[in-house]
Order: sequence, then C-alpha cells, then structure tokens
Amino acid sequence: MSTEPGERRAMLEQELRRYVRELSQDLDTVGIVVFGSLGGGVLREDSDIDLMVVKETSAPFLERLRRMRRELQPKVATDFLVYTPEEVAYLWRCRPFFRVEIMGRGKVLYERERGTLAQLCA
Repeated sequence: MSTEPGERRAMLEQELRRYVRELSQDLDTVGIVVFGSLGGGVLREDSDIDLMVVKETSAPFLERLRRMRRELQPKVATDFLVYTPEEVAYLWRCRPFFRVEIMGRGKVLYERERGTLAQLCA
C-alpha cells in the first residue's frame, strides 16, 4: 500500500512531533536532531525518520536503542541513534559522516539548554 507524498510527509511529521514531545519530557534528554531525507527536506516514497537523541545515560549502546523502541513504539519506520554527550563530542571530532550528514544537514528539534549541541561540537 503506497501513500501520496503529502500524506507520507504528514504521517512522518506527526510521528516526529510525538517523539519530540515525549523525549523532551525526559530530564536525561539533552538534544534531538532529525537527519536524513526528512531532516534535509527531500522526502521520498520510502523515507523514514532518522533521529539522533543525545541522552545522559550509562546504558550500553544497543540497550539504549532497545529502550527507545520500547518506550516510543514507533508507528512509522524509524532509525534511532542514541548517544551520550561525550560520544557526540567524540563523533564530531572523529567521524566526517557525523559532522556532515547528522550535524551539518540535520535539523535540531530540541535542546535542553540552548546551544548545548553546538558546545559539544566545538
């Protein structure tokens, strides 16, 4: 079953708003960035939500992803990346994909404190 581009965009944006609303209530959430086709505004028929969430956590990486899926129960295809602030700082320094695709072309949707993500990427 295929949906019209306008319908697809509306579904993705509605789900994205729900994610931001729920995640921003969590005091451990430092920031949220949407990237990929939705973040760059170039929507395709097969577009999903690519979301980076920065959280204060000591949980192992894969456990963070499992928790995110369990807590948010996505209704559309969604790829989550859940990083600690320290991991974001490291990725900014060492991974060009992170600098260009996620932070460069992505869109910041939420910051617990304004400028936090920019400080991590300085």
